[in-house]
Amino acid sequence: MQNPGVTMLSRFAILPVFSLLGLVAACGNPDVPIIPIGAAQTVDLAVSLSLDEPQVIGVTIDPVTGQRFVLDAEQGLFAVMDDGTSSLVRSQEDLPTPDVPPISEWTDFVALGDNQFAVTARSDGYLLDLVADTLLEHFCYEPGFMEPSFEQLTNGVSFDVETDLLYAQPATFDMNGEVAPVDQAVESAIAAYARDGGQPVAWFPIEDVDFLAGGIAVDLDGTLLLGRDDQLYRFTPEGDGQLDLIGTLEGVGRVDGLTVDPATGELHIIDGDSARLIRVRL
Repeated sequence: MQNPGVTMLSRFAILPVFSLLGLVAACGNPDVPIIPIGAAQTVDLAVSLSLDEPQVIGVTIDPVTGQRFVLDAEQGLFAVMDDGTSSLVRSQEDLPTPDVPPISEWTDFVALGDNQFAVTARSDGYLLDLVADTLLEHFCYEPGFMEPSFEQLTNGVSFDVETDLLYAQPATFDMNGEVAPVDQAVESAIAAYARDGGQPVAWFPIEDVDFLAGGIAVDLDGTLLLGRDDQLYRFTPEGDGQLDLIGTLEGVGRVDGLTVDPATGELHIIDGDSARLIRVRL
């Protein structure tokens, strides 16, 4: 894919193209606060989607209509209502044929509005257009200098409507195992891409090369929320490149998806361990 330079039109005007703002450190704190979810609204996805073993890998809210969607890696795209009921929008079998075949199952997705979604797989991001009935390769995770033997995996993608930027959190693996074992990452980063064209805009290395979030969301203030296992982090692109641990999500086993409702500010979480959709206000 082409990687021309892009002028960043965003609230974070200080970021240069392909910005390498030092190392992002994932902080460790023995006094990590607990984020309670006991009173949060939850949806049993097995019941809602009528699936024995749901494999939901993401949740998103359409920035135009406010409709909430989840994506099951095997069954397809569902709309989930506030009362917990759902409807199948497009089955996996009925999705458009990708112009470039993905090398893995889908790992996450985000609504862009106008029946369009960014969908991620290993090493590639795609643009799904339900009206045009197309599924096109749209953005590559690496900023253009990665070795050919390396592949990248992201389990989180999000969209900032105000800046028109896509965010992902890719980890890089050496598939030849020459730098590290094939199941051990050699680099981890937070990356931004232009919504139109998919060009890389910013690249923030993470000090913990094994860091791989299960979900990423743009908060109302433009900062990023990242969930890994049962822990929630915050990253500020305009700040000092620090990935701050907010706390541990009470009762959550593994974050497999995150989104923030732009109307209410509530955080929506996919708990992969319990197959629940959780809605909580931070």
